[in-house]
Amino acid sequence: MDAARGRYRGRAGALTVFCAGGTLTRTVEAARALAATGVAVQIFVPSRLFPFDLEPVVGYVEAGSLVAVVDDGPGPAGWASAVGAGLATHLWGVIRKAPVLLTSAASVIPAAKELESRVVLSAEDIETRLARELETA
Repeated sequence: MDAARGRYRGRAGALTVFCAGGTLTRTVEAARALAATGVAVQIFVPSRLFPFDLEPVVGYVEAGSLVAVVDDGPGPAGWASAVGAGLATHLWGVIRKAPVLLTSAASVIPAAKELESRVVLSAEDIETRLARELETA
């Protein structure tokens, strides 16, 4: 994994993550862990989820970077899917591959904390998935 991450060491914006406000703390924690390995991560948190205006942020995405969208909603029908599709359209030919969607399991989020942790993304889940995407880029 470190060899793949090595390609991204010190590159500003090598990994660009868009996340909804509720996932920010976990995303920042994951980004700090990746930064400790030398991976540069930039995070965008929109002040308005809908309609999500991509125009102001697409210029900040570095050519060849990896793009990810983190959301607590279910993958197939959530905010991440809509944003990922928009990013793919606006950044096709700029980014390394299609945006990676990191979402909760396609399930109702349980009220019980111990069950919720099986559905909702943790900081460790986000870090692991982003590291895996860096490895396969």
